[in-house]
Amino acid sequence: MRKEIAVTLAVTMMLTFGGCGKKDAVEKKDENVKTVFVERAISEDINKNLRVGGEIDAYDEVTVTSDTGGDIDAVYKVNGQWVKKGEAVVKLSNDQIEATYKRAEAAYLASSAAYEKSKKYIEDENKDNLAVSEMQYVSAKMRLQKAQRGEEKETIDNARSRVETAKKNYEVSKINYDKNVKLYNKQLISEQDFLNLENQFKSNENAYDTAKRDLALLEKGTVEEDMNTLKATYKSQESSYNLTKRKVTEKSWNYDLQSIKAQYLADKANYELAKKQYDKLTLKAEINGVVANLDLKKGNKLAASTPAFSVINNDDMQLSIGVDENNISGINKFNNVSVEIPALAKKFTGVVSEVNPVADAKTRKFGIKIKIKNGQHEIKKGMYAIADVAAGVHKGTVVPKAAIVVSGINSYVFKIENNTAKKVQVEIGDENNNRQEVSATDIKEGDLIAVEGNFLLSDGEKVKVGQK
Repeated sequence: MRKEIAVTLAVTMMLTFGGCGKKDAVEKKDENVKTVFVERAISEDINKNLRVGGEIDAYDEVTVTSDTGGDIDAVYKVNGQWVKKGEAVVKLSNDQIEATYKRAEAAYLASSAAYEKSKKYIEDENKDNLAVSEMQYVSAKMRLQKAQRGEEKETIDNARSRVETAKKNYEVSKINYDKNVKLYNKQLISEQDFLNLENQFKSNENAYDTAKRDLALLEKGTVEEDMNTLKATYKSQESSYNLTKRKVTEKSWNYDLQSIKAQYLADKANYELAKKQYDKLTLKAEINGVVANLDLKKGNKLAASTPAFSVINNDDMQLSIGVDENNISGINKFNNVSVEIPALAKKFTGVVSEVNPVADAKTRKFGIKIKIKNGQHEIKKGMYAIADVAAGVHKGTVVPKAAIVVSGINSYVFKIENNTAKKVQVEIGDENNNRQEVSATDIKEGDLIAVEGNFLLSDGEKVKVGQK
């Protein structure tokens, strides 16, 4: 009996201790299996964002260049100084341009005066010429008639008196004419005024010669040869009178006026061109802004077509970037853009101001310009900036950012299937809030992806999915 009890006790102990060992082994094995927490990969609309760097430039900048060149007479501003549009910055001198301008101005003033005078008086002058021509015609007729019937002593005395009068008129007009020849040669009187003086002088000269001839004829009597001369003079004066009368009747002075006007317009055009060149000797700001790149001193020479200075409107700045053909379609004008400037450790909000519809021939990228407000003028030209540009929306597969494991230059996720971790290399796409776009042939919507406990996993390792 004691023997049976002993055997039974021994068997019981063996079963008891043997069962505990097996349970402990199972529990120990479970403790070696890693616990991971998972989330499913999902497909959703993803905001496509590009992060592109570039150099800051002024949004509005004008480089002022001298077309004429010349000696620097004065420099009115310094770099960094604010100027208004049209404000003088540098003054040049150029003898040739200044002389051309003065000559053109004198010619323009003269032709302008002649034109204005002609508009007022040309009709009256033509009518006066008709009156003079008629008088000369009547006089020639009377002289012929007198010669034909003979002259009395009283007539001869009157002829002598006319000679004296004509002589005085001739001498006075000659003195006046000689004086104005010099003035005309110096361009101190207009051509029209000089022509009027010349015509008056020649008229008085002719009158004086005619009076002398008439007196001579009367004193010696009219011979056949003189009679023929009087007849010819009469015919000539008659013809001249008829022509002058016709011109007045048909208002031919309008043609003269057009010719004077044409000269006036030509002189005006030459003057305006000369003035434009002269005005360019003063280099002015073409926009509001601050002066830059001004390195000139009084007394220096500035060659033609040489940049003299720039004016930068730094109220707004501009960032130029290039975008490839796969992203350009999602970028639209007036879209807001986040711009980071590392040198200032700040971010600014910019606006897409320009989208070039044609790619650059060399880089094959499409140019994008981003306008940035610079109210505090802290952004400087040449600073480096990074733009986060929204480039549209597309459909894609995303996982939590915590699921991404980086090893070297590659990125991976662990896909959990049948409690086994499968290491899958993925291509990283756009961020979508706290999720990351991934692409791989082995990753699809609904797959379980390890998001916690994934950094020490190995490919093919057994895992236990934890519950939160």
